[in-house]
Amino acid sequence: MSTDNKLTDEIFDEICEEITTSSKGLVHILRGYKISPKMFYNRIKDAGPDRDKYTLAKEMQAHFLFDEIIV
Repeated sequence: MSTDNKLTDEIFDEICEEITTSSKGLVHILRGYKISPKMFYNRIKDAGPDRDKYTLAKEMQAHFLFDEIIV
């Protein structure tokens, strides 16, 4: 029996938003939403808007982390 929630568009967007302002890794963030990494990766495996959102979120996270380092 799976305890995973459904990965709705709203939850996907929330996860991407959390990534942008967090030093947490993706797996840690997904645990909070009860979303399996496999489910998330399946959603972004093909090129498209979701993959673009995730890529942008990770780029923004890199800038966030860089700013934290130089403070």
